[in-house]
Order: sequence, then structure tokens, then C-alpha cells
Amino acid sequence: MANELSFQCEVCGEPHEAPLVHRFEAPDEWSGAMAAHEMDSYLSLWGCEIEGVGDFLRGSIEIPVPALDEVFTWDVWVQTYRVPTWGPTITGDAVLANRLPYEPWTKEPPVSIRRRSGQAALFTPVDPAHPIAVEQRRGMTPDRVREIARLAVSRPPEAFGWLLESWHDQYHGHHGKR
Repeated sequence: MANELSFQCEVCGEPHEAPLVHRFEAPDEWSGAMAAHEMDSYLSLWGCEIEGVGDFLRGSIEIPVPALDEVFTWDVWVQTYRVPTWGPTITGDAVLANRLPYEPWTKEPPVSIRRRSGQAALFTPVDPAHPIAVEQRRGMTPDRVREIARLAVSRPPEAFGWLLESWHDQYHGHHGKR
């Protein structure tokens, strides 16, 4: 029996298994050129500051995949507009800082931040009508998980900012990029 998350790759024609975690390495505003210059900017595993732009925090948007009894995770960055004062939730103080493949393409919706002990912060869109919020409530189908994986491997990493560059290259190297 084929894996429920396998799909046919449009680039190489080979079958791949769709991952349940999609990780952005940095906020979309970050570029490797920033690191090469002596700017007052930094990028770490969980935080980022870009001189003249602002502060960023890494965390997760989790979406259930009921048919698989699994969770799909966007490991993303948000731009914070004030230094978070950690209570259970911070609402409306941050916006998504990575572009996600939703119609219309998603970037900069306001999110609430919930800190979790020993884990990445959890982000939830503030607008309940936003496509990500709807997916968080209703869940994601295995077809949607495969659709996102097809997008990630069939387009160059630049199409998603810093999304899954290492995952894309794992399957296709630098020669498979279009």
C-alpha cells in the first residue's frame, strides 16, 4: 500500500513523501547579504533582528490532519511590534513574516502568540475568517498536505522566501530548480 502522503514530483518524476513540517529558515525580509555586511542585524534559531525593519520571533502554526491523526506544522516567523511581555497569550502584537501558499498568498496577517513551556511559541491568526484560521479549526486533508509539498519541491525556494530550501535541495539538488 502506498503511503498516504506520497506524491509524484513534477520536477524529477519520482515519488516523494510529503513532510508534515514546513520550516522557514528566516523571515522573508532577511537575506544572506545582511549577514555578510556589518549591520546590527542577527539571525538565531528562535529570534531575529533586522536593522531598520524590526524584531522577529520563530514559532509554529499547527493544523490538524484528522484523517491521519497527525498535525501539519508551519514553522514560521512573525514580526513583533513590541517586545513581548510573556503572559499566556499576546494578541495582535505580531504579523506573519513569511509568505504561505494560501489564496490569496498569505503574508502579514495579525497573529496571537502563545508561549508553550519547552516548545516553540504557537501562532494563531487573529481573524477567524482567514484561510489559515479556518484550516486550523476544520483541519487539513492529506490531499492538501500533498499539494503544499508539490508546491515546495516544484518551485524554486525563492518562491516561498526561505521555505524548505534544504528539503527542496535534498530531492533535486541545484540542478532540479526551475
